[in-house]
Amino acid sequence: MGFPQCPDIVKRFVFLLALLLSCAYLFQPVTYLLVSEAEGGKILVAQPLGAGEEFFLIYTHSVHKSPVVEVFAAEPGLGLVLKKTGFRDYGVGIPYSTPYDFKLGEDGFFWIENIDEPLGSFTLRVQEIPNQRLVIGGREINLLDKTRSGTLVRVELVSGARLKMWLKERGFNGK
Repeated sequence: MGFPQCPDIVKRFVFLLALLLSCAYLFQPVTYLLVSEAEGGKILVAQPLGAGEEFFLIYTHSVHKSPVVEVFAAEPGLGLVLKKTGFRDYGVGIPYSTPYDFKLGEDGFFWIENIDEPLGSFTLRVQEIPNQRLVIGGREINLLDKTRSGTLVRVELVSGARLKMWLKERGFNGK
């Protein structure tokens, strides 16, 4: 005695339902943090970011050789928004006064908070000295592992279907 056979209509319904759910998932709009080479557009990082979700840009100050942390958030309609900046040392190239909230954190960093400056997007030149790293959802990404020193990269938010972003991550840069 075996299992009863499903009628063909049930099999077709299950198949169509699975196909419909797959399409809904693949064509669902998502917002990504996209880091790409300014020349040529090669994608280095494509990471989903929800509205208001923060990520960090960490680098080494070229004069003080101490860490600097910039905190950005994904804001619909505004793009990337600079939320706060942290640094360990005062001196050349480091703010000594600010119209924003300023405090010494328990982590030993001086923090400039509540900046809330909409940038939309920004570019930076990947170099060995600052050794720029992104921290997104607890995952650290060293930009020097993604491209060569001296490369100008663009950091921006992009929206599109999940399938399109998945293809972009894998090098299919079709528009």
